[in-house]
Amino acid sequence: MRETIAVLRDEAAALDENDPLASFRKHFIAPPNTTYLVGHSLGLPSTNALTHLSEVERQWKELAVEAWWDEQNGSCIGAWLNLEQRIQPLLAEMLGCNPLDTTVTSSLGVNLHYLLLSLYRPRGKKAKIVCARSMFPQDRWILDQHMKLPGNEGGSILWIDPRPGEVLIREEDLARLLDEESDSIALLLLEAVSYLTSHAYDLKFLARAARKADVTFIVDLAHGAFVSPLRLNDWDVDAAVGCSYKFGCAGPGGVGLLYINGRHWRDPNVWRPGGWWGNERATQFAMGPVWQPATGAAAWQVSSLPILSSAPFLGALELFNEAGISRIHQKCVAATSYLIRGLDTLGGAQYFRVLTPRADNARAAEVAIEFKDCELAKRVKQDLRSQGVLIDYRESPFSSWDDSKQKPGILRVGVHPLFNSFREVHRFIEQFGVTLFR
Repeated sequence: MRETIAVLRDEAAALDENDPLASFRKHFIAPPNTTYLVGHSLGLPSTNALTHLSEVERQWKELAVEAWWDEQNGSCIGAWLNLEQRIQPLLAEMLGCNPLDTTVTSSLGVNLHYLLLSLYRPRGKKAKIVCARSMFPQDRWILDQHMKLPGNEGGSILWIDPRPGEVLIREEDLARLLDEESDSIALLLLEAVSYLTSHAYDLKFLARAARKADVTFIVDLAHGAFVSPLRLNDWDVDAAVGCSYKFGCAGPGGVGLLYINGRHWRDPNVWRPGGWWGNERATQFAMGPVWQPATGAAAWQVSSLPILSSAPFLGALELFNEAGISRIHQKCVAATSYLIRGLDTLGGAQYFRVLTPRADNARAAEVAIEFKDCELAKRVKQDLRSQGVLIDYRESPFSSWDDSKQKPGILRVGVHPLFNSFREVHRFIEQFGVTLFR
């Protein structure tokens, strides 16, 4: 195994030498003496983001309320009133949509509530919502609460699972379900990338299947935005929510993302929250008796834009757009492929298996490693942490290990395309092997 590890080390060095995104590493700040492989949970701060945050601090101190309107030529932030208009085109580039179709506001969970209120329209028997049973818990809980609202009592949630003995839900099974039960399904809610397995769904295929079945399709982009080549407009996705603090590197509790297809925001019959910040900017301060919705996704904004979390996001987005989503995705594919091959060389099938798909187009920037014994997984995570290698642990809902009475657990390893190197991935592989087989 030592010889194989040495070969992998040499390969990592060569990959770093030829990495077109290597220069972006200098912009990010990691904890000292740490191999940080949890960008899927909280992205690292960039010097660009911190500069933007410092500029807001200066504005607050020197201008106070006037910072909302003062253009301050030369400022990287400008007038706070127009900050989201600077964010929108950069975010739209990452999501593959028209700038008017997206905005930043609230948080992922709150935005999901808003979109369900806007787009879940039960019509007699056509009232079911399809959702994966293994989806991120908050999304499932929000759906459950939404079905308890007055008027939704006739609806129900159709929970879907992988085929027996499998852990990934197949797109063709979802499409078949939408087709066979098109008369009863109103909405499909799905993660772009599974938070548990890092399975990147074929959203183009599923959006086409949803449209054919007259099913509204909402996507959770939490683990897909900023690392996957999204084309929300081209694929005709109905709506999406996301967060900025994971791969987007906007900081803890960063502002939420919202996308809504133009055919919905142009429809005057679609419900909007009616918030202060969702009013047309030209009449916002007229304080009139009637709410006048802003054009586009901006109408789904509610309270004032959170400047302190939006400013660092703008700084991070500038780096992402400079890097380009195509190069970002290529790095993600190469790094996760290298990681999976490294895990394969270790052996250890009696202890763990890789859940993440091996097809390059079916994964994003994470690799999920399921252990037969959750206690062993926790011990490995803690041992790696003591060595300065950070990954994270999640409970596993899967139970397909043959004749095992042990509870499985999942270690998630994230490879951020802008601040992780192939050498860091190699360090994880090497320390993982030493820790597991010592």
